[in-house]
Amino acid sequence: MKKYFLQIVLSFLLVAGFGFAASAQTTTVQGRIVDLNRKPVQGVTVAQVDADQRTVKAVSTDVEGNFVIKVSSKADSLTFSYIGTETIKHPIGNRTVFNITLKTSSAGLGEVIVVAQRTTDNGMMNVKDRNQTTATAKINAKELEEMQAASIDQALQGRLAGVDITAASGDPGAGMQIRIRGTSSINGATNPLIVVDGMPYETSIPSDFNFGTSDEVGYAQL
Repeated sequence: MKKYFLQIVLSFLLVAGFGFAASAQTTTVQGRIVDLNRKPVQGVTVAQVDADQRTVKAVSTDVEGNFVIKVSSKADSLTFSYIGTETIKHPIGNRTVFNITLKTSSAGLGEVIVVAQRTTDNGMMNVKDRNQTTATAKINAKELEEMQAASIDQALQGRLAGVDITAASGDPGAGMQIRIRGTSSINGATNPLIVVDGMPYETSIPSDFNFGTSDEVGYAQL
């Protein structure tokens, strides 16, 4: 029993010793960072970097340019980086206070190339062509200016791939029959959703509609 008790005590002392040694290596480092005009710089990243250039931990300066960081190894270095300034690196060693003055970076931008990506209006927003998940067909209004057509659906007849536009009947004032996805579809509707200036346009024909007395406010006003 005494033997086991002695082993437990020795194990506890070893663990406590290792914990004390590990905590003894932690060093608190503090300092203040200013610019060339001696004004404090807020938001500077202060990072502990090991020999393999890996970031161990990092903090940021406050509104007065002050920082406090607990480093785990004096053999590592501290880096001070901020947008538009040169990154400064100092070995930690036995230092516990770092007062740093940041210098403006003299590096300039090289050649800048602006690339415009083509977008398509899907009725709700502009979407990049490469991000589109639906098939689209376009026609320029310039191509329809010289055409002799009584309505826009007649002008589009035979000009858009995948869109079938035929006369619904021979009655005066009758609208055109517009079909998408071919003349028939298994799961989807074949009637198109027409949106004019962001508002859905009703294309259904009432059962009691009289084509003979239709006018510009009736069906086929599109």
